Amino acid sequence: MKIIAISDSHNKHNELCIPPGDVFIHAGDATNIGRIHELQSFSAFVNSLPHPHKIIIAGNHDPCYEQYNFCDFFHNAHFLVDECIVIDNIKFYGSPWTPAHWAYHCEKDSLQDKWQNIPHDVDVLITHMPPAKILDFDVNAHKHQGCKYLAKRVQQIQPKYHIFGHVHSNGTHQWNRTTFINASVCGNRYQLEYPPSVFYL
Repeated sequence: MKIIAISDSHNKHNELCIPPGDVFIHAGDATNIGRIHELQSFSAFVNSLPHPHKIIIAGNHDPCYEQYNFCDFFHNAHFLVDECIVIDNIKFYGSPWTPAHWAYHCEKDSLQDKWQNIPHDVDVLITHMPPAKILDFDVNAHKHQGCKYLAKRVQQIQPKYHIFGHVHSNGTHQWNRTTFINASVCGNRYQLEYPPSVFYL
């Protein structure tokens, strides 16, 4: 299975060259402020992709997903909010939460309860939030922005892959049995800097 993952495209989706594959993942912040014209543009882009399976989660810049019915805009795509989907015996789990204000946010201490919902047998974990101290350093804020509770949960369950974004510092990191991918395609100035991430299962 060939999987293509991006995050934090911030309305730059039409400038991307998306490789072919079996599964397309967007890990949040498809828009800037979640207006309906942004949602319409992004959904048209996703609908045009030839990938047989498409998985979308929200980010803190995507209040449109809270305001509109996902199925009214997207065709043949899965929108995950603390949910699983199994594709060819591979279990994907998506969760959009961050402590940041705006869409899909909650208090930092409440995040621990969210992460406890992640199944122990998930193969590909998709969150908008990064885990603490893994590809989470925010150059603009000069600090790590990841969640310690998420890092603890990932260490417990050790999925094969953990895909995330939120912090615009694209990269890959291996820890125990898990490959971590920060799939952000935009850099710190919200301009495209990185290609889509590609991996195989």
